[in-house]
Amino acid sequence: MSKANVRAPLTKWTTLVRALGAIELSLILTIYLILHLSPSFISPTLVLLTMLAIAGLANNAPKVYGIVLLNWLPLLLLFRTLLTSLSSPSDVTPLVYSILALGVSAHVSLSLYRPRGKFWFKSRARRRALTLVYALAFVIYTLFVELAVSEVNLNPTVIYTLGPISLTYANLSVLVLSSVGFTLALRDSRVRAIDTLRSVGLTYPVLILAYAGSAYLLQLFPVNFLSLEQSDYLTYLSVLSLTLIPISLVLRRSAAFSLTLSSVSLASALILFLIRQDYLLPLILIAGGASVLPRGLNDVSNVKSYLISALSRSSYSEAAEYLRYLPSNLDDLICKFSSEGNCEAVIWLIKNVNSINYDGCPDLKKVVECVVSSNDVPDSIYKLLTTTERRDREAAERLAGFILARTRDPKSKEIARNVLSSTQELERAKALNLPPLSQWDPSLWVGQDLYGYKVSSVIGKGGTSYVLLAEREGAKYAVKVPIIELSQGNERTRTTKLTFLSVANESVKLQEVSTKSEETVGLYGIFIDKTSIYEILKGKAEIYLRTPPAIVMEYMGGGDAASLMKVKDVFYSSRWERIVTFILLKLASALEVVHSEGYVHLDVKPQNVFFSSKPGTTGDEVLSNLLSGRVKVKLGDLGASKRIGSSIDQYSPGYCPVDQIEAMVTGGGADPKMDVFSLGATGYTLLTGYVFNTSELYKLFDEIASNYISGRPFKESLRKARLIYANHYRTLSLPNVNPSLSKLVRDAVDPDPRVRPTASELKSSLNSLLRANRT
Repeated sequence: MSKANVRAPLTKWTTLVRALGAIELSLILTIYLILHLSPSFISPTLVLLTMLAIAGLANNAPKVYGIVLLNWLPLLLLFRTLLTSLSSPSDVTPLVYSILALGVSAHVSLSLYRPRGKFWFKSRARRRALTLVYALAFVIYTLFVELAVSEVNLNPTVIYTLGPISLTYANLSVLVLSSVGFTLALRDSRVRAIDTLRSVGLTYPVLILAYAGSAYLLQLFPVNFLSLEQSDYLTYLSVLSLTLIPISLVLRRSAAFSLTLSSVSLASALILFLIRQDYLLPLILIAGGASVLPRGLNDVSNVKSYLISALSRSSYSEAAEYLRYLPSNLDDLICKFSSEGNCEAVIWLIKNVNSINYDGCPDLKKVVECVVSSNDVPDSIYKLLTTTERRDREAAERLAGFILARTRDPKSKEIARNVLSSTQELERAKALNLPPLSQWDPSLWVGQDLYGYKVSSVIGKGGTSYVLLAEREGAKYAVKVPIIELSQGNERTRTTKLTFLSVANESVKLQEVSTKSEETVGLYGIFIDKTSIYEILKGKAEIYLRTPPAIVMEYMGGGDAASLMKVKDVFYSSRWERIVTFILLKLASALEVVHSEGYVHLDVKPQNVFFSSKPGTTGDEVLSNLLSGRVKVKLGDLGASKRIGSSIDQYSPGYCPVDQIEAMVTGGGADPKMDVFSLGATGYTLLTGYVFNTSELYKLFDEIASNYISGRPFKESLRKARLIYANHYRTLSLPNVNPSLSKLVRDAVDPDPRVRPTASELKSSLNSLLRANRT
């Protein structure tokens, strides 16, 4: 069975144990407290074990247990003084001290759980300063809790006297809890790889023995920890827990053993409670079972970051342990490390990760270079070879020669021989008498296999790209391929090249961003080989036919908003304004996510607003389909997005602001307020049917871009564009449109980007507007 097949049930098992443990704990506490609700029964044992059980079921990290110890005593004091005050309200002083102590412990705990800086600084001065801060927090915490304990008069029995100073059992308990709690709370909270001895063999017995020791020896509180019968059971349990140490030495890295022990502990706890109706031993068993749950199985994102760190440090034994927690789809890591030149990490991942899909890597040539330069041939290298053969013939031939020279694996050798001998496909491509790129016919791709996607038809041709319809395993996808024209100084080709090269650098992140909003068209694959782009730009049509730069996207079968405007029964209906409001709300929601992830879309326009299926032929039908969710509205072309602050190399003249053109030619950075402008411009166009920017502005923008590319002066044209837009904005009006919606559009397209609202603010305003106009 593969690692992925093993990890999936373990993860589900962990989730189930946590859920059932939480239900069981709630059940036991509810029944017990209903039967015994009085101050004397809110015992130290009940509070401590309940908090330990909750901490273990939620996140059984040492740091969390430290927080529990810091808050246990203040919380116990609050419970008991609160119940006492309810029965005799004459003296509330102990209650006030208890509240103060809990407030201080909660504040200190929050500071320790999420510190503003790391404890171990390289700078000695900063390390000393932070150490002083923690020491001061320790003193303040201890002082306040000691005062509360003294005021509540919790076991004042003296155990040591030095002059006027007396040490009581209660004082000792506070000092011990403070020391242990602070020590654990300052621990690193990262998820460590499973080690049965550390995670089970030591953790489970230590928790039980620590409680048993305090119960038998210290007797810190006037309420007895144990009855005689409980003492016997706890003795048996303590002895039994010690047997886990030799078992853990044999099963050193078994997450299944941890989960089995947790499951048995929870089941035993429930059985004991049902038989004896006593909370002590069931709570100990729940806390013990929760303490050994393997955290990594439910914390995949953090474990993945630790894996990356371990591989970057060449700590492969540590990386192997993290890999045990992770699913098998780690293709992006191979792309990441090959682009960084960390070939050792690439080879390690190829050897240790099952089911790698190399199609997700935009530049396979670097992966091949890593394999060849390492002089090491992993057993699964044939998977890389078959994928490379489809995308980069030259790199595939190099890898095939290397495999034949180095490997003894018959399967890899057979595939390598086929690659080296298979020149017929390339010769056929050359014999096709392909047209020049300036006269390219996208229908040549129909019937072809592009990166595992079978092209069935051409959807259309945009300003910079062809859009193809492709299928894979019965599902439909849209494939975007850039238009390449080799005419001298061609702005479209220049923009397309820069955009696709930028997407190549951001491919993994943009795919991740597309999954974080239901209002953005999903990106399923970005296949961009920089070397292939430069060869295509030299006029190699056969490479453009076989391995063009491409972005595979979610297929939206309902057309775009620009097409919907052309349906007269929709555009002229009384529902159109509300339809537009809904569309703008979805766009604002999409942009909110894109901006929060650190990107600017830079191409919001009606042609990039897509519908999941045909929205309808009348206003009522379209509005009903949108509001019910039968038809989804999504913002497309996320692949053109840029990081906030990065340089700009594209614009849509009908919908972009002057400040976007200015940033493009003066070296300014991409700004989210540019998207806000384009959203307002799109709203104007949808409401009126007219492109937002005037034809004069349209021409000026193209003139500025052309002058900038050719090195001619552009500042006068830029100044003129600002003046023209300022006049256009002053006269801007939306007659017969809801004044609130009209104001919202005007605010979004304000000439000054500083006063434009954010996407989040637009989303909130549009949502309120849509709810107000339900008719």
